[in-house]
Amino acid sequence: MSAQNNPQSAAIESAVAEAVAQIAAAVSVEDLRVVVNAATGKKGQLAAIKAGLGKITDVEERKIVGQAVNDALILVQQAAESRTTDLKRESFAGAIAADRVDMSELALGAAASNRRGRMHLVTQSIERLEDVFVGLGFQIAEG
Repeated sequence: MSAQNNPQSAAIESAVAEAVAQIAAAVSVEDLRVVVNAATGKKGQLAAIKAGLGKITDVEERKIVGQAVNDALILVQQAAESRTTDLKRESFAGAIAADRVDMSELALGAAASNRRGRMHLVTQSIERLEDVFVGLGFQIAEG
């Protein structure tokens, strides 16, 4: 900004500091848009300062304040772009984490449900008969 100690410079610096702090605190892209519009939009703080440039009678001071306002707008836009990138990256990382699938679970479940073949009919019948006799109190002796 400018090195002069005029009210416009202080207002510009405070507006930029407030805007950058709000940009850093934004938690979503929509919040970020609201903050940027509040700082740089038609009814924003920097726009009000820029509109007051016509009231400054000294040409050199007007140049300095105008350049400071433009630098402030660029600084706010750069901070907003950086934060937008960070928010999109965080959103993408969250979406990836939510969509993550444990492949070992799928592989084990698929292996159990996709076994090929069946036991022979005679073997199935023998096992059923063994279950019936065990239920009646008999013991199964093999050999």
